[in-house]
Amino acid sequence: EAAPLFVKNETFTGIGIDPLLSLHLSKKFEFEKPTLIQKASIPVLLDPTHNDAIIQAQTGSGKTLAFLLPILHSLIRSAARQSTHPTTQHMFSRTAGTFAIILAPTRELAHQISEVLDSLLKYSLQMHYRHWIVSSIVVGGEKRKSEKARLRKGVNILVCTPGRLLDHLRTTDSFDVSNLRWLILDEADNLLHLGFEETLRDILKILDTKRDVGLYNQTRVHVPGWPRGRQTVLCSATIEAGVKRLAEYALVKPNFIRVAAVADTNDAATIPKQLKQSYVLTPPKLRLVTLIALLRKITSTPNASKVVVFMATGDSVDFHFDSFIHALDSNDTGAGIDLDAEDEDDKTTYDAVKLKAGVQPTNLFPNVRLFKLHGSMPHAHRQATYTGFCAQSNEDKSILLCTDVAARGLDLPDVAHIVQYDPPGEVRDYIHRIGRTARLGRQGAATLFLMPSELLYLETLKSAGCDLVPTNNLLEFLPQCKFGGVLESYTTHANGKPKRKTFEVAATDLHMAFERHIMASPSSNKAAQKAYTSQIRAYATHTVAERHIFHIKNLHLGHWAKSFALREAP
Repeated sequence: EAAPLFVKNETFTGIGIDPLLSLHLSKKFEFEKPTLIQKASIPVLLDPTHNDAIIQAQTGSGKTLAFLLPILHSLIRSAARQSTHPTTQHMFSRTAGTFAIILAPTRELAHQISEVLDSLLKYSLQMHYRHWIVSSIVVGGEKRKSEKARLRKGVNILVCTPGRLLDHLRTTDSFDVSNLRWLILDEADNLLHLGFEETLRDILKILDTKRDVGLYNQTRVHVPGWPRGRQTVLCSATIEAGVKRLAEYALVKPNFIRVAAVADTNDAATIPKQLKQSYVLTPPKLRLVTLIALLRKITSTPNASKVVVFMATGDSVDFHFDSFIHALDSNDTGAGIDLDAEDEDDKTTYDAVKLKAGVQPTNLFPNVRLFKLHGSMPHAHRQATYTGFCAQSNEDKSILLCTDVAARGLDLPDVAHIVQYDPPGEVRDYIHRIGRTARLGRQGAATLFLMPSELLYLETLKSAGCDLVPTNNLLEFLPQCKFGGVLESYTTHANGKPKRKTFEVAATDLHMAFERHIMASPSSNKAAQKAYTSQIRAYATHTVAERHIFHIKNLHLGHWAKSFALREAP
């Protein structure tokens, strides 16, 4: 059953959006109807009072358009009506400064929002309309010099991360925010989880000061149709103590907006009805081969276009990515290209192109492209991976190995299956991870790996509204798999006739191939040990409330080492 995400018999024009933008949404985005959260939010944000607002919305609900469209509508309409007015005509230009700031917790989310905004600004011109709105993005990891140059020329809508915004507010004199009218705090819960609370306080103080200076110097101009003060909008999937505290000092008498589907979740992000959740129970020494069996089974089905696999650490992502590529290549020494050196400026174009295209199909995963994404990768490589994975068509098979850097905010379209190879640190993160699939009413699946000592976690998830069903006998799928002739699917009878391997033999052969690869390659052996060590550290980071389930004392370290193809614990 598809989730009732869209509003029947409703249009964007009907909820107040300019017909020019509505037509553009239809032609460019193929969006004919607003989602529930858009219908609930847009009229409130367009109300002449321009009150602050809190939008509680699940990932994939259309939240980005819910806050972008009112801003663009107001700018476009006012320009059409006031462009010849002597006191306001100079405002409809990039040189008038920044009117809207959109804050995102991560560079990846900021780039996603910026791309949507750029697409929205490519509307077709009609009478009384012109292209004058300039948008840009400033985020950590980019060159400040080029950012300062753009801000000096003028940016009307700025998408940014907190640290870089604060830096420019303090050091870029030409950055004019005296006429700021809109401030969006997107993924507010994640902004707080990443430790930006003090940064946000500093940003708000500076914005208030620069507004007051603009009023004193009479450079702040009232434009009909725009907020007289600043309209601040806080968006969050969950409303918890930290978010409430942020709202208290960032907002003034805010409207609280959420749709019924979100309101009934006891402050947990909504889980789509059409999402099928399951779990795999496996001992640690069989985790690696069970993961491979699951991924082979998923990618053998016609509808599994994209699979996202969440792992606890970047070291684990690197190990599995490298091993999946090289372990069954008999001619491979295991020495892969180092795509993770610290100095971005020294990276070659070839490296970025390689990540963007994804790794070609391998013996382990034929007809599947492999991608990786984690926070320690240089920004250029993360962006290339994100772009490449998103560009895969529905006919392509692709697997993305990643950490929680991709769990929130990134728009990963057409994800058919989420695999949580490592249980997350908090239930909230579990919900955010599975929010990558079953979006916009589509079907989706999510599978969680658990060890026998972690089985009690199912009760914790159930209390949060997550009901998982078991997935059994995955290893029985292995004898059906062909691995490019490297591992045969058959043994020989005494009479010389072929006999299909048992799944136990197939699993053992596959695991031994990984062990041989690790032993033969010093760099791969080092990567396996590094992944093992970082995984142990990550295991100790579960919340106190869940530590009785995920306790380091419950781990058999020798068996745990087996899951990284190590014959013994380092």
